Amino acid sequence: MNGFYEFQFYLFSLLAIASALLFVTRRNPVPAALWLVNVMFALAGLYVMLDAPFVGVIQVLVYAGAIMVVFVFVVMLLNLGRSGISDIRSLGSRLGAGAVGLALLIGLGPYPVSMISAASKRPRPMPPDPSDT
Repeated sequence: MNGFYEFQFYLFSLLAIASALLFVTRRNPVPAALWLVNVMFALAGLYVMLDAPFVGVIQVLVYAGAIMVVFVFVVMLLNLGRSGISDIRSLGSRLGAGAVGLALLIGLGPYPVSMISAASKRPRPMPPDPSDT
């Protein structure tokens, strides 16, 4: 394993663990659902790094997409949000969220480029020779 790969692996792992802890400690269900979506994206990043891009895409589409939309819809339908409960909204938490987003962009940035360059290096199949028939 090279150093950059290990850095990304530990970054996504730490992001998943921190987001899961924030998910569990939120009192309001909507921010908790958003932290759970963040956990799903971090897990998808780990799946992609483990050479399972299909599982990563399914993780995002099924869990972060469909199930979280249904969860937020049910929360809004039941009106579980209470005006007295507030989550952390300080400048530090916003800067932390921005740093996490930037880390995700930096971590996932080289992956599409490496996929494109790997696809261009594959040998192209030769067309069948008409004289062989």
